[in-house]
Amino acid sequence: MKIMFWNIFKVGSGKLKKNLSATISNGGMGNNIQDYIVKVATGNAIWQNATTTTPVDVLVIIELVSGGTQKDMLGYGSCLRVLSALQASMNAAVNAVNYKYKYVAPRVIGTRESVGVLYNKRTLTYVSSQSVRNTANEFIRPRTAFLTVFDNGGAPLNIVGIHGPTSTPQNYRASVVFTQQIADVASINQVAVNPAEDLCVGGDFNCDPTSGYLAYQNGQQKTLYAFSKLKQLYNYQITLANGTLTSLRNRVDNTQPPPANYLSQPYDNIVFQLPSLMHNPPVRRVNVIGDAPLYATNQVAVFNAARAVSDHLPMTIAW
Repeated sequence: MKIMFWNIFKVGSGKLKKNLSATISNGGMGNNIQDYIVKVATGNAIWQNATTTTPVDVLVIIELVSGGTQKDMLGYGSCLRVLSALQASMNAAVNAVNYKYKYVAPRVIGTRESVGVLYNKRTLTYVSSQSVRNTANEFIRPRTAFLTVFDNGGAPLNIVGIHGPTSTPQNYRASVVFTQQIADVASINQVAVNPAEDLCVGGDFNCDPTSGYLAYQNGQQKTLYAFSKLKQLYNYQITLANGTLTSLRNRVDNTQPPPANYLSQPYDNIVFQLPSLMHNPPVRRVNVIGDAPLYATNQVAVFNAARAVSDHLPMTIAW
């Protein structure tokens, strides 16, 4: 099983068609943004240093542009065109005996935004999906989470895509609060689910486990850290090293050592409960810049191509 979460900045159908430079195209990394995404997701050999050559079983796209503003309404317009185009291209890129992709009908999680989910129907059977509500029956603000439930060979596999509130190193409060709010969703905390099901929550959290803010609890001031509720109360695991940079700078800054010369903040992650496994699998950053085949000779072109696709790197979890 290989699951990829990728915040692809404001991806719409027009963006997919944007051509990449001749250097990138001639180097086999992708003719346009759609081709680039598909090659990364399906494990094309050109990307073997960045990720495994095994295609994904699930691709979760964060920041997918959609029509509509009412949370949990079915997305329309650009999101359907993007998912249809990626589905066709991913199916053309893989061995149909083992991989056949289909997309989940997207639902709105915020203003003109949805989460896209493409999955391999050879390994997974779609069960249900929803833009989630908390235990007070309220959507999470500003953007709620999107849950898709699959049957994985007779056992449930739950995938949750999120896009947390914008933050800065000077103020992580909103993004940290968001990680606590998703812990108040019954289908995520699984308090009433026995036995607990496999569940991965991933995307752009705009913070990492060391991010926190000062708050008063029981009359005492303390630092509240991101994901603390999920970890301490609900046994969620995080295997990505703290501080792993995943968001891109605006431009290359070679006064900094790599990867800080092209990466900025540790914002993307995958947190999980996988009770069906006897071990906690690694979460990996797919470094489509530093591990790109042309990085050593064409650093700026490689960076510009990645930046044209998104200001975030993909993340994977596999077992």
